[in-house]
Amino acid sequence: QETGLLAYSVYADKDQIIPGHKFLKKLLKVDFILAPSVLVRRECYDQHGVIPPHMIWASDWYLWCLFALYFDVAYFADPMVCYREHSLNISTALKAKNFEDCFELDMEAIWAIKHLADAAGYHDVSKDSLDALVYLYGHRLLTERYQNRSLIMTWGQFESSLSRHTTSEEEKSSVHSRICVVMADKCYARGDYSSARRYYQACLNHDRWNVMVHTKKFLLSLGKPGRGLRKAIKTIPRILHIGKHPSGSKN
Repeated sequence: QETGLLAYSVYADKDQIIPGHKFLKKLLKVDFILAPSVLVRRECYDQHGVIPPHMIWASDWYLWCLFALYFDVAYFADPMVCYREHSLNISTALKAKNFEDCFELDMEAIWAIKHLADAAGYHDVSKDSLDALVYLYGHRLLTERYQNRSLIMTWGQFESSLSRHTTSEEEKSSVHSRICVVMADKCYARGDYSSARRYYQACLNHDRWNVMVHTKKFLLSLGKPGRGLRKAIKTIPRILHIGKHPSGSKN
């Protein structure tokens, strides 16, 4: 029975040619491509289409990211294939067998793209890859959910994953620092100011010149007045945006 269009698979409402690196920015955070809907030029496989043998999960996502790293993407807005979702498909079976490994292979795919981008000098993709990694690590450390499954990542597991995938202490420290900020901000939003203070300090242990984090930590030390000031500061961009004239000039 046809149930309609899969909303997560829609990229745009019209046909277009998309620069590969622009396409990657979204693709790195979530695999929204249905495998049977893809047509790939042979030269893509000939030049870059090698899947690591152990990557039984996320192999198609890795390929789409790999091709978008080196080529542009043609997108057709009209639905052209039917995709059947059922409880016995391979993805469901793999997740049921070892969901932890599935997550780790997801992360491995993004790390691999980041390292390829670094080697090719694609600094924009390297940054987008790092943003995606911080987003996914933070999501699992904070929400206990991943792909609609209950799965929390411990700090030790996070450390282990970083050790496996980072290529330098500088890279490892950078991810550590950003994750600590994500954790601190989330704790702050929950009213857990003690944990927020601890994570802000952990960030500064890796990035001691981070002015924004120093500011957040200082405001936190002021107690209720500092929290009020932080809330007021956050509203300033919204006030400025509302005050702008449609043409871009000030009223």
